[in-house]
Amino acid sequence: MLVPETDPVEGYNLRMLLDRMNARNYVLQHGQVISLPFDSASDEAVRDGDIRLTDYELVDWILGEESSADQTLDPTERALLRTYLEGCRALLISGTEIGRHLDGQGADPDFYRTYLRARYVADDAGTYMVTPTADSIFAGLPPFRFDAPGTYDPDSPDVIHPATGSVAALEYVGGMGGVAAVQYADGCSRLVYFAFPLETVDPTARAAVVGRALNFLTNQPSVVRHRVFLPLVLRNFAAVSPSALVNGNFETDEGWTLGNLATYDPSLARSGARSMRLGIPPGEPGRYVYSSISQTFVVPEGPAVTLSLWAYIRTGGDRDDLFYVSLYDGSGQYRLLDSWRPGDLPENTWVERKVDLTSYAGQRITLYIGVKNDGDNQTAALNVDDVEVR
Repeated sequence: MLVPETDPVEGYNLRMLLDRMNARNYVLQHGQVISLPFDSASDEAVRDGDIRLTDYELVDWILGEESSADQTLDPTERALLRTYLEGCRALLISGTEIGRHLDGQGADPDFYRTYLRARYVADDAGTYMVTPTADSIFAGLPPFRFDAPGTYDPDSPDVIHPATGSVAALEYVGGMGGVAAVQYADGCSRLVYFAFPLETVDPTARAAVVGRALNFLTNQPSVVRHRVFLPLVLRNFAAVSPSALVNGNFETDEGWTLGNLATYDPSLARSGARSMRLGIPPGEPGRYVYSSISQTFVVPEGPAVTLSLWAYIRTGGDRDDLFYVSLYDGSGQYRLLDSWRPGDLPENTWVERKVDLTSYAGQRITLYIGVKNDGDNQTAALNVDDVEVR
């Protein structure tokens, strides 16, 4: 969040310039220049399933300076965007490190090139000035800067190149040169991708730039709609809880909240096409980390209620690593339901585990399935499949 500066006396230093530190509320700068009615949400709300991208025809995804350490787009978000874009919709996406993370560092080159329709060229364009390319959606606009006073420093914007049918929309002026934004249209599928943050564009240019992008993405002129304000009264409101565990076979992206290192695994499944992988597979560098998935639901009523799941474990044999099944009950108390360590179960085969949930019948619980790695290179991983409550 600190701002780098090279002072003629002190040399390179970091300054706590409050008006230029990352306030992380840049939906404001976007919303001020979007002339269409819109909702806003955090990426976590999308990833956790609270917001469904497929309910919308146009999405503006703000990534700012998120990079490989923060995961510009994590595996779940990429899967959701993949489904969204395959459904004949429009995406506006911007950020400095998307190409470097997904393509340059190999996180997901196929997604980057196939769905964001760009190829990564270099990490830092070395300039804050761009100009429209001939015949692009921005043609006729003057060159503009993306280091507006009062915003954070969007250093190291990616240099990119069109791919998979896209064309260059903006080019850098000075520095390394090269492409700064691409556009793509194929019938009802449309994309505009900026390799720098839109929120840092000079305010005198931002409205025109976003307006051109919206015209293209909606395939119609963006006009200010009339605003109608209606009173909203909620009486006897209660949050609706999911009535039962969903997606226990992990064939869709519904239901589960994915923690550290959790990922859908198409290479291994007890049934269907994929399972969920947690932890660190043997052979990969170790670190101290908890890796888990969770889901909130209401335990069904019944004389006997059982949670069953199938586990496939791989370990380096370190007894300090741990596999566990736990929950938070209806009163918010943490309960450990089941646990085992390397050596307790057969490895490299599917093993069923069962837990009695009868005492939680009718309660809204949050179920956790996870792995703890203790930090050495004798790592532990767990694939889980066919989770059922009955």
